[in-house]
Amino acid sequence: MLTLRYLLALTGALIATSAAALAVFYSIQNVSPYVKSVAAAISAASSAKSKEPIAVGVYRVYYSPVGGRWVLTDRPIGAATPPLYALGLGLCGDITPLLNKTYAPSNNTVHLTRCSYVLPAVEGNVVTHYLPLCREGTNFSTEATELEVGSWRIRLVVVKC
Repeated sequence: MLTLRYLLALTGALIATSAAALAVFYSIQNVSPYVKSVAAAISAASSAKSKEPIAVGVYRVYYSPVGGRWVLTDRPIGAATPPLYALGLGLCGDITPLLNKTYAPSNNTVHLTRCSYVLPAVEGNVVTHYLPLCREGTNFSTEATELEVGSWRIRLVVVKC
């Protein structure tokens, strides 16, 4: 009887894991290839073009110390960084599900259905964030600049459309 219970629990966990993996796979497959490639290029501070106009949204965020590590928040908590900017490319909604995590340059681009986010990345005392000069565009280029604010080295990538 106990073995049957464990077998049913294992089967349920396997089905739940498969459903979650399928949902993630489906959402990634439905990302516009233009939005995805432009987001990857902006994250790498390079240029990209799209055949269709891409909407650009801006979100003000902070890196705040929470539980001994720096996490992305929508308001400053404690000794937070200066205000930073995250980008939403495409049809993006609320950024709240992406908060309370730490993003590095290797994982700061999040692709969802019809939307890609380029989030600020922190590495040591260097924070990279992105600020667009437009609300929509097809020809994206970037320029980067750095400045020191207190103990932080802030790298701002300006996105032109």
